[in-house]
Amino acid sequence: MELTIDGNQIRTNPFVRKVLLNISWGLVDSLDDTPENPQTIHISFAPGSDVGISVDNQPIRTNPFVQKATRNIIMGIVNALDDIPENPKNITLFVSEK
Repeated sequence: MELTIDGNQIRTNPFVRKVLLNISWGLVDSLDDTPENPQTIHISFAPGSDVGISVDNQPIRTNPFVQKATRNIIMGIVNALDDIPENPKNITLFVSEK
């Protein structure tokens, strides 16, 4: 699992990694049009913009609810971390294990 904010990889502890992994896989499992048995998830957004979600390098269509929920969940976790820029310009989450 990699969390990148404004181009800088963020070190996370095991608890944060597990929370982000579970949220990512749970989110993908609940979406339509996701590949069966996915291997990777990539979530990327700039605060205030659309959230991009791809599974196994395939973009996944999302509705406004999914966009807002994903952004708010990830921003809530990011904002709770230490040493994170106050107003990040870009957040990327890459998950490659289930």
